Amino acid sequence: MRRLSSRAREHGRERILRIFEIITIVATSAILAYLAAISIWGLEVLWIPSTEVKEPYTVVRVEAFQFGWRFIYPNGTSV
Repeated sequence: MRRLSSRAREHGRERILRIFEIITIVATSAILAYLAAISIWGLEVLWIPSTEVKEPYTVVRVEAFQFGWRFIYPNGTSV
């Protein structure tokens, strides 16, 4: 069996690490691109509502205070 010199082993190790680094960068980029695409698709639902709200609609008054919210409905009920 032939032994590799330390220089050859070091070169092989560097090459493996370089390949691993490239694979990591490509995989991370693909994951981030996928997350960006589904985020934009999800925001499209908010930007372009599917239906218009027609009368009669209910107006709920909302009061904010420290550590809480109060919802007041048209019939006077509050939660």
